[in-house]
Amino acid sequence: MHLISQDAVFAAAGVDPRIYRTPLVTYVLGSDVLTIVFEPGDRPGHTGIQDARHAAVAAPFPDEIYALLYPWPAVSSREGAVFRVEGYARLGGGCVPLGSLRECGASWDPCSEGLLSCTFELDPALPFGLLDRIRSAIAPQPERDMPKLDWLRLLPHDPVGATSAFVTDWYADVGPVCGPHPPAAVPMPPALAALHAAIAYRRDLLGRQDSLFAPHELRLDDAGRLLFGAENQGCFVMATELAGDDPPVWFLREDEEPELKPLPLSQFLLATVLYEAIQIGHYTMYGAVWREDKDRILTGLHRVPLPNREWLDWQSDTYVGRGLIVQLTPNGDTGQTWSVSAGARRRDDLRAVEKFRNH
Repeated sequence: MHLISQDAVFAAAGVDPRIYRTPLVTYVLGSDVLTIVFEPGDRPGHTGIQDARHAAVAAPFPDEIYALLYPWPAVSSREGAVFRVEGYARLGGGCVPLGSLRECGASWDPCSEGLLSCTFELDPALPFGLLDRIRSAIAPQPERDMPKLDWLRLLPHDPVGATSAFVTDWYADVGPVCGPHPPAAVPMPPALAALHAAIAYRRDLLGRQDSLFAPHELRLDDAGRLLFGAENQGCFVMATELAGDDPPVWFLREDEEPELKPLPLSQFLLATVLYEAIQIGHYTMYGAVWREDKDRILTGLHRVPLPNREWLDWQSDTYVGRGLIVQLTPNGDTGQTWSVSAGARRRDDLRAVEKFRNH
């Protein structure tokens, strides 16, 4: 492994680059390159190396870097220059090159529309030995006990209880938030009220992909529908009704008819918190696996008896167990490969799935 000195990394950005140092990353901005030097450590969902194929930077950003990254995609389309992004990870003795970074995603605060994070793709992917060295350069925090599956026994007859039990156990390591807390802006249907009681004002539990609004952020639209969450880039708002024990759910998009979802609110909320645990969980993995490896992954896992929240005929199933939540979807190649997304609260649990990924 070839290490480069910090001085050489900064010099490669050109003459008189602007250097912005933050606790978890250093930005070096030259005339035609943004160099990002990541500090070592294992910080899922925050600034750092996320997995073998992705790195991310998260707010707060230096003003010039924020202007460069927002609106996304910004770096790759910067006017007047062929602009590139280069990545490095700092280790003892120097910096290891990560190669060129390509913007592949971003997230925004659904209320303020401010940029929360920007994700970059690494090409080629990091070898697992190097990835583990970057992660373990700083001693990890003590691991928590493996999440239980008691909530699964409540399905399908009690999705509200299952949702509350899942949130309580899966996020047991997320501490309470001191009050006082602002009251709910509007009344909530029973399923939504129960979920917010389990979340207990812990904002990280509201999600980051399709995030829920905090109780005081709830509002009604002109049609009297309760708006309770939004996709992180503002593509749609999630809506339901105030009346009824288990009202329907719609996705509302600008200048389009409301899209009725197939699940009632109680099941939709459980599907959403499971989806969030996979998409932006503490440790996550995305990729494809061969059919025979798919069967190995499922050993010891249990299927969640819940239809897909998007389309009832979508061939995608969610499985839980061994501290994992896994979603598997067949690809269009006659069943030879499957798309896999997985989330875990412990690194070792996810590694059992990571080793099967072929691309």
